[in-house]
Amino acid sequence: MLCPKCATQLPELTAACPKCGFCAAEVDNVLGNQAATIEPIMDVAACLRLADRNKLEALLDDFERRFPQVHIALFVGVLPPPLTPATAGFWLLNHGVRIKHGKRRDNAMGILILIEPTSGQAGISLGYGLETLLPTSSLTAALQAATHHLQHANFGAAFRSIVRAIDRLIRKAATSRARGAPFVPVTPKPHHVPLGLPQHITRPAQLPPKQVKEEVW
Repeated sequence: MLCPKCATQLPELTAACPKCGFCAAEVDNVLGNQAATIEPIMDVAACLRLADRNKLEALLDDFERRFPQVHIALFVGVLPPPLTPATAGFWLLNHGVRIKHGKRRDNAMGILILIEPTSGQAGISLGYGLETLLPTSSLTAALQAATHHLQHANFGAAFRSIVRAIDRLIRKAATSRARGAPFVPVTPKPHHVPLGLPQHITRPAQLPPKQVKEEVW
């Protein structure tokens, strides 16, 4: 597991990061300690057009058909201070439950792509089962490639660009593995029952963002 603030590798169940002092309780104090439902597309800021949603739904379906062990969720919404896409993604992966076809998906193999529209921040958060598969440098490049779309508040195009980049990265990782070595997901752990996203995450007051900051953790 990587610290969402400084990206230091942490042992599982670490109470606080020994490098930067980040503690999960900091995020819980803002968003609470309840469970949350992870939807494939979480447009709580109402920034996506219907055409964008349709394209993204088709893209995510294609992705999960190719990589059934992995699931991607997209989030765009205003985050209450002092949260960033990194810390919000950490909270969602730890408290969220993704259900598909009546079955819970393992967040260890989950990917969250988050956009904070008013601050111009974007980030990718990985379940710990994918941290060694997807290098930080490559994910940073995927975010940078979407900068033009983010600067013009074209969030649908930004999401599509990032998802396609992740698709290419996983294909490359899969082909580089030893022949015959299976892509085995991490054993799922139990989750809480899903409830819903915290109401603190709201519609933006203004658009578009003036600058873009990329975060990978």
